[in-house]
Amino acid sequence: MENANPPAELVKKVYEFLCVQTDDPIEMTAEMIRERVNTQMSSEAINTALQILAKTNVIERFEVGGGLA
Repeated sequence: MENANPPAELVKKVYEFLCVQTDDPIEMTAEMIRERVNTQMSSEAINTALQILAKTNVIERFEVGGGLA
C-alpha cells in the first residue's frame, strides 16, 4: 500500500533532491535516489513519487534503458 501511495513527505524529499542536482538530465535509478534521500521506503515508493511528480508536470521523466529514472 505504501509503495502505491507514498507519503507527501517522501514526494517532497524526492523533489527537493532532484532540484539540487546539477546534471540535466538526471540519470539515476530509483534505488540510487532512495539511498540519497535517506529513506527506509522502497525503491518502488520512489518510483511512484517520480510518477506523481511527472503526472503533475513538476518534472519531465524520460524512460531509458537500464532502469534509470
